[in-house]
Amino acid sequence: MVGVLLLALAWGRRSRFARVPKDAVVLRRAEAPALYGLVDEVAAVVGVRGVDLIAIDGEANACTMR
Repeated sequence: MVGVLLLALAWGRRSRFARVPKDAVVLRRAEAPALYGLVDEVAAVVGVRGVDLIAIDGEANACTMR
């Protein structure tokens, strides 16, 4: 029984891949080097790796995924 509970908890905490919204504008490093540079600088200061992709849509939000 405890094993089933632990598996359920692990399943709920698993990593999920972020999906880019269909209407989002995807910015690549070559298109927005200054923006990526700023994001990389902030990531270095807080001790995490930089982002792989920046996508802009009409929503007010920010997220990061591993």
